[in-house]
Amino acid sequence: MSKNNFSIGREEIPQSNLPSGRKNGTSLSICTVVNNSSREGFSVIPELGGRLYELYLSNGKKVYQVLRRFNPSSIESRDDLFTNAKMCPYVGRVDRGKYVFNGNEYQLPVNYPEEGNSSHGLLFDKPFNIVEMKNGEDTAEIILEYEYRKENEGYPFDFNITIAHRIEKGKGYSCVTKIENLSDTGIPVADGWHPYFDLNEKIDNLKLQLDSDEMILTDENRIPASRIKYGEFRALKNLGDTFLDNCFTLIPENGFVNTFLINENENLHLKIWQEAGNAKYNYLVIYTPPDRKTIAIEPMTSNVNAFNNGEGLIILEPGQSFDTSFGISAF
Repeated sequence: MSKNNFSIGREEIPQSNLPSGRKNGTSLSICTVVNNSSREGFSVIPELGGRLYELYLSNGKKVYQVLRRFNPSSIESRDDLFTNAKMCPYVGRVDRGKYVFNGNEYQLPVNYPEEGNSSHGLLFDKPFNIVEMKNGEDTAEIILEYEYRKENEGYPFDFNITIAHRIEKGKGYSCVTKIENLSDTGIPVADGWHPYFDLNEKIDNLKLQLDSDEMILTDENRIPASRIKYGEFRALKNLGDTFLDNCFTLIPENGFVNTFLINENENLHLKIWQEAGNAKYNYLVIYTPPDRKTIAIEPMTSNVNAFNNGEGLIILEPGQSFDTSFGISAF
């Protein structure tokens, strides 16, 4: 019989005060997994898009909560609404919320009115169901599922999405997303995550390393317009006052890409890895908010506005599925 080295729990929290038009009437809960030895672990909110809420990682000497904090029972800002959220079935912006697929034009909700765009998908506040909470000798995970059924006229398709949040002894956190097309036609899909990292230090003082030498530039409405060679962070370098709100094409090695974020004052090194390849996380958005307290590092399967430019867009035929993963560890 295997020995369970993890603690798994679930705690109810008050109904989220979501912005008008996004309330789903579902009570919220926090599901938590903790390694009893290392104290590494994570918590997720199933009913708020299956999102990560907390992530505790150890550098071998100290345990750190490395994600941006927000109050799930009182979500008032747009940043809070998308903090650490799942992005699906599209990522980043869709220009004016419009796209054409199989000869039909569709209109998605415009939730960034100052840009005129639809952003970050349709699942960030949807109530995921808990499929299973696994507790093993070296690994524990929480598996969540959502059944999307033509819920928005701008995306009138059917699909299932499963998210497996996992903590593994000696390997940190990982997440596997699987999407299956249940429509009778092909469907366009892009998938990603929107984690904000908080390393208890102004990001100007952090170091970044990125496996990319190409940056995608955007127009005044944050829609991709051109590409430039950009190898500024191919080698580890201080962020300083660098402002980023860009998507990057990646340079995979053996099917993976690593991004490093380092707080030298705390001797805290984060590795954010993502699968790359066919129907994998081949793009990365990095965003440095104006307050310089956090940094968003967002693995994505496609470029921004992929529903229009087709860059990285996945077309799933009826019955087809794909899965992809990313993870975060500390050392």
